[in-house]
Amino acid sequence: MGVELNIVRKNNWNDYSEPSNITLEEWIQYAESDTELKKEMNEEAGSYVWEGYPEDKSFGTPWFNYSKGYIFTKNPNILVIQKLIVIATALNAKVYDEEGDPFDPSFLGL
Repeated sequence: MGVELNIVRKNNWNDYSEPSNITLEEWIQYAESDTELKKEMNEEAGSYVWEGYPEDKSFGTPWFNYSKGYIFTKNPNILVIQKLIVIATALNAKVYDEEGDPFDPSFLGL
């Protein structure tokens, strides 16, 4: 089990029951325009790895997957969280934890 962070976008941020509304098409369009991301072969549509990850990849390359209107990753370190924030900003979205609470970027001094 690990920590999961999600990129979420809603029309009404105060409506906790509203699902995220990022489309697969706009995620793919963003991911294809980001030169650091690469489509993960033999995986579902919307799965990308962060090829531009600046740290040691001997334990694997960070990844971002699409599911039902949101983008997620597990066990992110500070660099991956920063990338999540960059992606979320580009998609007019926010980063949330697995409990549905917004992630506060000031926690990282951002």
